[in-house]
Amino acid sequence: MLYTKIKASFILAKNRLYRTFLVKPDIDLETLGCVICTGFRATYEHAFMFRVRKLSFVPEEWLDDYFDHYRSMKGSTLEDLGPSFRLIYDTGDNWEFECKVYKRPVEYDSDETAVIIDGAGAGIWEDNVWGFTRYLDGEIPPDTSEDLEEIDWYMPWNLELEQIGDFDHFDPAEEQERLMENLHADVYNFKRYNSDDDLYDPMPAGSIWHAFHSNMKKGADTPNKIKQQLEEFKHVCGVLKEQGALPEKFTDLIHTGADPVDLNFMSEQMPELIFHTLEKEQALSELIELRDMFIYGPNEYDELTDLIALSYIHLKEYKKAQNEVDTWREKYPDSYLMNARQINLYTMTKKLKDAEALLQKLDIMNMEIDPKNSCIFLAAREFYIAKKNRKKAAWAEEQINLLIERLEEQYDDDFDEDDYDEDDYDDDDFDGDDYEEDVMNHTMMEMMRNLIISDAQERFDKYIREYRDKQSKEAEQEILAALARSFFMNREFRLSRNRNGNPKTVRSDGKTWIALYTDRDKAKKDGVQDPDIVSAADMMEYAEDHPHIAGYLIDPEPGYDGYSLPAQTILEKLHELMTHVSHQMAERFGFDAYDHMIDEEDIPF
Repeated sequence: MLYTKIKASFILAKNRLYRTFLVKPDIDLETLGCVICTGFRATYEHAFMFRVRKLSFVPEEWLDDYFDHYRSMKGSTLEDLGPSFRLIYDTGDNWEFECKVYKRPVEYDSDETAVIIDGAGAGIWEDNVWGFTRYLDGEIPPDTSEDLEEIDWYMPWNLELEQIGDFDHFDPAEEQERLMENLHADVYNFKRYNSDDDLYDPMPAGSIWHAFHSNMKKGADTPNKIKQQLEEFKHVCGVLKEQGALPEKFTDLIHTGADPVDLNFMSEQMPELIFHTLEKEQALSELIELRDMFIYGPNEYDELTDLIALSYIHLKEYKKAQNEVDTWREKYPDSYLMNARQINLYTMTKKLKDAEALLQKLDIMNMEIDPKNSCIFLAAREFYIAKKNRKKAAWAEEQINLLIERLEEQYDDDFDEDDYDEDDYDDDDFDGDDYEEDVMNHTMMEMMRNLIISDAQERFDKYIREYRDKQSKEAEQEILAALARSFFMNREFRLSRNRNGNPKTVRSDGKTWIALYTDRDKAKKDGVQDPDIVSAADMMEYAEDHPHIAGYLIDPEPGYDGYSLPAQTILEKLHELMTHVSHQMAERFGFDAYDHMIDEEDIPF
């Protein structure tokens, strides 16, 4: 590969501290700065900048606070610096390096971002430039191996020298290996998180996970954000793999840094977001790649494989879905989710006898429903409907409704204001020792929420067809009950936004409505190619703040305006539901539970 040759020399000791690098000709300035700083063993306790005559290239965050002659490094390359420039690391200590760019390209057998081919000196002394100059002046004996507090001189803590004379030892092979071990993590951190106060962690694995986690908490509610976080996650894993620090088991990731990091988001929320938000083919590819990266525990493996099987089902690739279930069965033969998906597959492919045999084997009629096995009852209901066994279908639906009521009541009874402390839910206080308990509690709550939302969606889809055909009041009551539960659980809908970021409105019956879609495919069917995700609580708040909005049109499509849901109607249904489910909570806290759901960013149900 053809490289550009650069020599960087510390201006106070050009022959005692320098590096000669080979870098890619089109290297960007953020990466180039990290190549030079990491090459001199910087630990990024401080930032760096480039200077070319009167012009300075700085981190983007500095532009608002400094001067007109500052330019952002972002989007700039080596070519913008010209034949010579200065790099300054730590503007306090002022580690200033004079850098020369050689005109003649160098052919070198490598594909790395940068290569160290020559140099002198171990590296910069973090927070100790004056100690370095005293060493250069000969004040410090070469065999000194500890701090000399009596003369206020200290060993460079970042270089790990046995004695100070070792500073002058230089091995380009060792320095190149050190550069490759740390460069990718340092570039990743600097490019994405150089504004974080606690960014610069001398442990690359620790800093990179905490940096990723900090960004991850900003949320992923659009396809682009999800793709970005997926790429970041894969990049982080790639860096750790290069460092030899990537564990085989997903749950071991929480301990790869100096402190445990809560990565539940990646194992629990991210797969669902991928499945519901990205195009089905892309979602399938991402889910398979995510599953193949690690060894997962039973719960995580179940959830990921189920979404993969569902993706194949939605694409009508039933044989591939069956292959997934077969492999799944070999690994976890007693998985409720696996057996439920098998029943679904049998039902969809008209193998009703096989589905019935599996239900008999599971002895569903004597099975007591709970959150873990509820998926079996959901699958059984669909099977009985397909078989036109109304009695058993009604029995399965009754069991599901009983579980939902029991879970709602249980949550209300268990929620105690005296036991609730917002600090307990601060990500900064995450304790790896509590990981399993945290996962179990979170999983149970998510199972309850997902069960209620899933059941509400199935009810809506079922009764909306009946309502469109017959306009029956009974069907409308079921639709309203399903939508009330969806809003109560603060489920996510899809919508289209205008240029100002506000929900697009439509006119129907002389009124202004917002079109809401229960899933991405229904939005696309109505011509919305890139629908945004929005929570039910946000939509309710928006309608309250804009009285001219009559309400929502649910799942409109060409030739059908959608089910019209007046804002006042859903408020009434929510109030009715909250009275039934959360009366004790409302009394306990002394506020209207619905208002709490709308005003609080993190609702407790």
